[in-house]
Amino acid sequence: MESEGLLTFEQNKGSTIRKLSREEIAEIWSIIAVLESYAALISTQRPTEKGVVYLRGLHNKLKKAAETHDLAKWLRFNMDFHNFFSKHSGNKTLCKVLQNLKNQIYQYRYTTVSMHRDLGKYVQQHESVLKGYEATDGKMAQRYMKFHIDTFKDELVRHLSEFPGFK
Repeated sequence: MESEGLLTFEQNKGSTIRKLSREEIAEIWSIIAVLESYAALISTQRPTEKGVVYLRGLHNKLKKAAETHDLAKWLRFNMDFHNFFSKHSGNKTLCKVLQNLKNQIYQYRYTTVSMHRDLGKYVQQHESVLKGYEATDGKMAQRYMKFHIDTFKDELVRHLSEFPGFK
């Protein structure tokens, strides 16, 4: 876990969960944005009807979770939505790298989602990615996925800057 950036080890103190700076969080999310948007691009080159139905179903669940402000469901369905593209990219290395990066910033996902009263913006952004997938327009799916994750990253970093002592 230390080699994956999840823990730090200090002699005579033991292991602790690694604390990231705002800059490190922004860097990790920027890399995730590039990799997930690439996954959206290449997965769109091999869409399936089953995939479209699955994504549309997830999107509907995300809309309902947003309407009821059920953050636990939102996070679960959102993770499934994003993971769909890397899993269907056909690129195992991409999946591993993304999972490692996501593990490093996992604790910050709830922070950003919980600060929003209206998750509708994210629903609309997912809709744009989904439309790209449905239309087999990889460039569209890629562009909107990157925009979506960059928006999330910017809001998270801005939110964290409001906490005194958070570097």
